[in-house]
Amino acid sequence: MIYAVATFSAVWLLVRLDRLWTSGVGNRKFNLALAIVSGVGFVAIAALMGAKPV
Repeated sequence: MIYAVATFSAVWLLVRLDRLWTSGVGNRKFNLALAIVSGVGFVAIAALMGAKPV
């Protein structure tokens, strides 16, 4: 579930940044929120994988 949310927000962010790059119109605060959600999600996945008992 975490992976799906993080991946979806990262892809959405890439689409929005491409639109911002080509047209110059966009909401920078929402882009920052998407970047934070995807970054925290992928860090959480890495932490959960590292904390897995062997």
